[in-house]
Amino acid sequence: MTAEAEEMIEAGFASKAAQKRALENLNRAYGYIHDLHHDGLCKNAPHNGAEQWTQEMHQERGEFFAANETPFDLHQVREKKHAAIFGDFWQQVSDLMNLRDLAKATPINAPVKDEAKAKEEEIRASVVMTLEERKERFLHNLDVARMFNGLPVTVTAHYVTNEYGTTFVRHFFYFNGKLTRLAEIIAIAGILKDEREGKA
Repeated sequence: MTAEAEEMIEAGFASKAAQKRALENLNRAYGYIHDLHHDGLCKNAPHNGAEQWTQEMHQERGEFFAANETPFDLHQVREKKHAAIFGDFWQQVSDLMNLRDLAKATPINAPVKDEAKAKEEEIRASVVMTLEERKERFLHNLDVARMFNGLPVTVTAHYVTNEYGTTFVRHFFYFNGKLTRLAEIIAIAGILKDEREGKA
């Protein structure tokens, strides 16, 4: 679900329907995490296994679930309100929120050219190589301006394992501090290069 949505976002949307499918995939992935989190709450709720219940026990259990309640839909999640509640699941939820923001901001355009796609793969591979060389599982705000003709671009990357057990590196690219699709940054860098070479 998540991997498919990421591929759709980076490729660009050819239609509103394609954008909607990506958002639905992200919401389904969130639903999976939401259910895992809820299962954990049920296992740790007060008075599990009690044979006789008092009004106070019912009230305490109800208060526990109310205090740890999380939204059913990804677009309702707020970091300030829900990060602590999700606990160990928060990084996954945060990634999905970032991907949703990217999907919402992605314009509806024709598919990218093969040349641009190859450039994306080259840049992603370079980031993965940096992770491997440093023997780290997380990179935060790595300066990669050299890859983009000097543009102020940074990347945050870390290893994740999806719902199918596949481990891969997830990248979030930032242009001037703003979360931006890699394809869009490559296009801007290309325009800048053409201008410098007098081709524009």
